[in-house]
Amino acid sequence: MRKIAPVLLLRLALLVAVLGCAVLVIEHRNAGDPAFCGVASGCMAVRRSVLSRIGPVPLPVIGLTAHAVLLALALVARDKARTYYLAAIAATGGAIAATLIAVQAFQIRAFCKWCVMVDVSAIVAAATAVWLHREASASGAYEAYLGAIARRRPLIAAWAIGAAVAAILPVVWGEYPVVPPLPPAVAALAVPDKTTIVAFTDFECPFCRKLHPVLHEIEAGSSGRLAIVRKMVPLRFHRGARPAALAYLCAPANRREQMADALYGAPEHLLNRDGTIGLAAGLGLDREAFSRCVDEPGTAAQIDADIALFVAAGGLGLPHTFIGPRVISGHRPDEARKAARVALAGGSSGLPVSWMLTAFGVLALALLLATARLAPSDDAPPRVAGAPAP
Repeated sequence: MRKIAPVLLLRLALLVAVLGCAVLVIEHRNAGDPAFCGVASGCMAVRRSVLSRIGPVPLPVIGLTAHAVLLALALVARDKARTYYLAAIAATGGAIAATLIAVQAFQIRAFCKWCVMVDVSAIVAAATAVWLHREASASGAYEAYLGAIARRRPLIAAWAIGAAVAAILPVVWGEYPVVPPLPPAVAALAVPDKTTIVAFTDFECPFCRKLHPVLHEIEAGSSGRLAIVRKMVPLRFHRGARPAALAYLCAPANRREQMADALYGAPEHLLNRDGTIGLAAGLGLDREAFSRCVDEPGTAAQIDADIALFVAAGGLGLPHTFIGPRVISGHRPDEARKAARVALAGGSSGLPVSWMLTAFGVLALALLLATARLAPSDDAPPRVAGAPAP
């Protein structure tokens, strides 16, 4: 078993890295509706960092590709030349991984548990690849031993299939996440006997404007079983957002949807005090009463309360929408429609992440046992060049 130890450790570290990268790819795709991390978790803080991607490509996609390639190289490393290149590439990956851990610690100041799992696995893989190369360089017998393992095609196929399964497991679990309970303050906003959408919004936000007709479409198709509750989060760099929020709050409850339509559709130059009062007058609302409400300190206090609720609910960007128990961050119409369908159908049971890790553990154990059983024993004679493979 001494000879097989670095082979097993290297392959296992890369397999763990493949699983972790696949999880992070799903998290990047799911954005505000995470399957494996909470909205306010370190994972989400790291994901939202500008350092989480190179150009348009998320780092997990690059990591998944790199670790899959490294695992493929590890499966066919049969001599000291190949182990040299494997060690060089793995060592580069390990250095990058160490840098990413430092970035989380000192720049982002938040740790993503899945990122750390990938980074630690990459560092272990780097150290083990160097160990493997040193063993192959120091002993011709060990080099021959590696050659014998690399020629065991059933083993190569088993590990390749195992890597594919490790990458697919998060995809399956990502479709059936365990949804955490709503923050109590958000749950308290639920309309009795209806599925409730709680939409944190800014009337000047372009993505909020794009999501507005989607939410109306969802509401219209619910046969009266769905209600929308809007909460005002005017962003400071949107000059018209706060006047628009005041105008929305000053509309009578039975006219707020009309006011929302008007505010989302209004040109930005009308999102000021006079412009929003004009919009209200155009809807037939009393101009004088509306103006008094806009200037009332209690109306501004409602906005401050909504902003505090947004922060308490883990909001990090807009639009931020709770649809039933699910949270959708950003303009993601397909995910919003899907969440509404699930909520209106009574919800769905999720698959605990612990089950995925258990399945992965069984997979890894099976691969380790198969390798230990099918690999040559430590005292097996070196294969003679040109002789048929065992």
